[in-house]
Amino acid sequence: HIFVYNGNPRKKISSMNHTDRLDEALKANDKAGSDVYFYVNGGRKLYAINQFTCCFCDMDAGRDNQGKYLKPSVVMQKKAKFLEQINGFPVKPSWVVDTRNGYQCYWIFDDNSRKLVGKNKTYWNGLQKKLVNYFGGDPRAIKANQIYRVPYTWWRKGWEGKAPYFTSILDASTGQKVNVADLQSALTGQPASVIIDPAKCSD
Repeated sequence: HIFVYNGNPRKKISSMNHTDRLDEALKANDKAGSDVYFYVNGGRKLYAINQFTCCFCDMDAGRDNQGKYLKPSVVMQKKAKFLEQINGFPVKPSWVVDTRNGYQCYWIFDDNSRKLVGKNKTYWNGLQKKLVNYFGGDPRAIKANQIYRVPYTWWRKGWEGKAPYFTSILDASTGQKVNVADLQSALTGQPASVIIDPAKCSD
């Protein structure tokens, strides 16, 4: 994987450092307070993605419709509702990552599904958008070359008056791979188009 961390923790993109060394990224998170991410499909650029390995969805419970942080008690209530949705979904995610602002779920494809999906971006994009609509996820965080937060790292927004939060993979996550046909079936009836609210942002 390619890992990224911000030299200036106040800036998410403009000061990103790229590395293939996880220890370097983790040191930046621990010592410098940097956020640490990874490219989910392994490619920094679209042309570098050789295969879609999973579908994913960011379920953001941390902010209101104006992009302002919600109270921790409200965040916990919204996260509980997201967890109910996740547990009730017919195809359990391989990983559920607990972040300060919600959950990031991954459905990792089995070998046959990887061969089937391959580099079919249109098919894969449709699944991504259907997941967003099913869960009420963040439609701006579904790109093929999307970065997501590395689990077991610190989320820090001290300059916004927020306490640090240690992200983790939920204990119930099995890591079990999924069949893409099962995922497609579970999303039957969901629209393959999304509306982006400019006031919202991803974790």
